[in-house]
Amino acid sequence: MKTIYVITGQTATGKTAYAIKLAQKINGEVINADSRQVYKHLTIVTGKDLQLTDRVFHTKEKTNCFDIGYYKCTDENTLLWLYDIVEPWSEFSAYDYKICALEVIDDIVKRGKTPIIVGGSYLYIKNLLYDTVNTQIPPNKKLRDQLSKLSVEELQKKLYSYTSSTLQSLNESDQRNPHRLIRKIEIEEGRSEHKSRQYFESLSKLYHINLFGYYYQNREDMKSVIAVRVSERTKNGAVEETEQLLKQGYSGDSPGFNAIGYQQIISYLENKITKQQMIDVWIIKEVQYAKRQYTFMKQNRDIVWTAV
Repeated sequence: MKTIYVITGQTATGKTAYAIKLAQKINGEVINADSRQVYKHLTIVTGKDLQLTDRVFHTKEKTNCFDIGYYKCTDENTLLWLYDIVEPWSEFSAYDYKICALEVIDDIVKRGKTPIIVGGSYLYIKNLLYDTVNTQIPPNKKLRDQLSKLSVEELQKKLYSYTSSTLQSLNESDQRNPHRLIRKIEIEEGRSEHKSRQYFESLSKLYHINLFGYYYQNREDMKSVIAVRVSERTKNGAVEETEQLLKQGYSGDSPGFNAIGYQQIISYLENKITKQQMIDVWIIKEVQYAKRQYTFMKQNRDIVWTAV
């Protein structure tokens, strides 16, 4: 059985650098699993800071409207897949990621190379490896638009009308989270179509998985590294990048702009906060995100952890 490597962990732990070094050793190619870096044009804030060649597309035809392709890291001569595959205004779900990742993995394996999946978006990785969420039912934009107009209480009642057990199984936070409720309703709506959809096996059933995770043993070190990273991205043009994208017609409400950093920068550009407040809040949000990452990931006993 072919082996696939997965490198995950907290933000700012150097995961991509580890993945590229591993790729050089084992004749591998790297596949992005960062929910922020799949978006086109979102570069500085999301940390696409490698030296890359021009993009090469996988096929002439798009896969489910996504531009699957790769860049080559110029210094290391390593291919990096699944950067820049969707516009910032588009939704990109765990279902979408799974379709794209499986296509790339299949291509890499057929060419005799080893796939190395790297990123901190654990929902993507978890569903790809274990199929723990019903990703066979894709997002339904029309339904989501309808449901987004409902209150939390109305969404709860609608979900309850399908299945009381699903609503009751959610924790208190998720019961008040409209995005969680909408996805659950979406799944219930789509169950009747489920049998007609193409079924994708979870990765763990198809390959042997070596799963590695990186985390900060010292939280103060983590905060320090994140603060430096935010400062560098600000100096390197994060504000200017965001301002230019908004001038080009992209909306701050777009899914791509949910990435940490953009909302803070937009608040600064709208004169709601000062530049220093923007930086401070950005750092706080990144630290909170890193803590949540480790909380979810450490429940997976398959991960071999390394402290940084």
